[in-house]
Formats: sequence, C-alpha cells, structure tokens
Amino acid sequence: MQVGTQPRDFTAVSRQSLERIAVRSSEAILLAEAHGSEITVVFANGAYEELTGYKTEELAGRRWALAARAGNGEPALKELKNALARAEGCELTVPELRKDGSICQSRLTLEPLYDARGTLRYFLCLQKPASPPIPIERPVEAAASPRELGRGRPRVTQPERVDPITGLLRFEYFRELLGRDLRIAEREQRTITLLAFQTVEFDVYRQTFGAKAADSCQRMIAAQVTRTLRRSSDLCARSDDATIIASVVDQQPSEVEPLAERIAEHVRRLGLHNPRAKAARYVVVRTAVASCSGIEDADEAIARVTAALGDTPPVVAVPATP
Repeated sequence: MQVGTQPRDFTAVSRQSLERIAVRSSEAILLAEAHGSEITVVFANGAYEELTGYKTEELAGRRWALAARAGNGEPALKELKNALARAEGCELTVPELRKDGSICQSRLTLEPLYDARGTLRYFLCLQKPASPPIPIERPVEAAASPRELGRGRPRVTQPERVDPITGLLRFEYFRELLGRDLRIAEREQRTITLLAFQTVEFDVYRQTFGAKAADSCQRMIAAQVTRTLRRSSDLCARSDDATIIASVVDQQPSEVEPLAERIAEHVRRLGLHNPRAKAARYVVVRTAVASCSGIEDADEAIARVTAALGDTPPVVAVPATP
C-alpha cells in the first residue's frame, strides 16, 4: 500500500510544529532529510527514542540507520529501499534493530515531504511496535566454584566488573575467570575454545564519526556476539577498542567456527556506514578461533587467538542490493 504519492506543499519545519506533532502522537516519529543518497536524521520524538533506545542527540545529523540497512536482503527492507529511491510513500512491517541489539517488528509508514517548488526535502517516518523486542541474553556472569565450570554462573552485579560501554566483562575480570577455567579444564580434560572479533579500520570509523558513535558501534557489535553466545558458561570481554574476545566451554574449534561466521554476518548486516574505510564501505569484523588445549595461562591463550586474527580476512561483502 502506498501513501503520500502526491507532492505536498512543504516549505519549512519549525521547532514549534515538530513539538506539537510529538506531543499529540503516541507513534514514533522520525524526520529525515533527503539529500542525495544520504538520508540524515533531523528530528525524533520521545516515542521513537522509546522504540529504538536511541536518544535524539545520538541520532541528529546521523544517517538514518534503518535506511542504511535497507537492502540487506530482508524483503521488507528491500521494499523500503525501493520506496526511498523512488521518493514514494509506503506502509510495511520492518525488523527494527534497537540500541541494545534486540530486534522488534515495527509497523512503518513512510511519506515523502516536498517544498513549494516540488523538490523533495524530507522523509516523514511513523512507527509503532508490531511485536515486543526479542531480548538479548548477556553472559556477564562469574563462577561460584570450580566445580561449576560450564554449568552456569551467578550473574555479575558489581559495576567494576562490567565494561560500561559494551555491557561485557571488563578485560581484567575476563582474564581472571579465563585463567581459572583453563586450569580446571586441563585438570578435568575439558575443552575451552577462544573466539576473537576485531573491527576492521575502527580507527577510521572513530575519526569519521567521533567517540560517541564509536562507542555505540562497539555496543552493537557486542550485542551481536552475545545474542549468539548465550550459554551461561560463555565469557565475553572487550580486550581493546576494536577487539572482543569470548571463550566457550566443551566445544571444539570446528563447532565454534560457524558461530564466529554467523556473528560476523550479523555485524555486516547492521549496515553501519564506514565511508572512509579501504576494506569495505560498512563496518565489518575479522574473526579468529583458537583451541586452548594444553594451555593453563590466560595471557598465553589470549595471545594465541589474537595472533590468529592476522591470518583471517574480514567479511567485506557490502549489504546486498535488490
């Protein structure tokens, strides 16, 4: 179903008008400026913040994330991409990726807005949830006793043990738990495998968009890791600005490699634009998997998996176009 196919007489959007719209509507409202291929956010109301988890100050002046994802292969996003390209209105249900990495189905109404000369100026987007968010289970957990390796850990509540940017374990605490797990695994002849995810040309992304956007990028990547590694025995931490390391218990590298590839694909499908990067126009990660067999020292195990990062190419394919 298409809406708003006739040009509207639209000369300007005042702050007062936007505030009145926001107050009177319980729907999520986003106004995006149409400027060539770049569709940047001009305004978002409180309902949109609640729907997506993003604050207005995080969105203003940034590329509209849903428009950037349009064309990632999902039929609804392909339809949205086509509507944007043709400057046509549409109504459809799309998968909305929230700030915390969870996904909810959202009913979206898109309408192009024109000025008095018939020139396209903005896209008006109205959204409301079509389903509740799918929760993300974060494995920020610590072991209660050595005998509980791989059987679950009580949830970590101490702020000093959690990375405030990603919600993962702080790296120092991760090293402590990993060292303990390695010693137990060696004694009980169990398997621990490490995974590493390194954001390609993350320094370029930070220079382009700033520190806050870089933190948001890492938070979204962390969410893709934890949505796949959900077992209570799995550990995840950010070892540096661009690298996340995880450990899994009782799984061989051959079993873990498909999980790493799936996470890399999830990150690619986020469609986070990295226009100045040489490897790809979108944020991608390089992955590595390493067995910890015969290792009891956490630093040695971490060094093994990070060294393997240099031997693996990143997933650089850009989001598919219709």
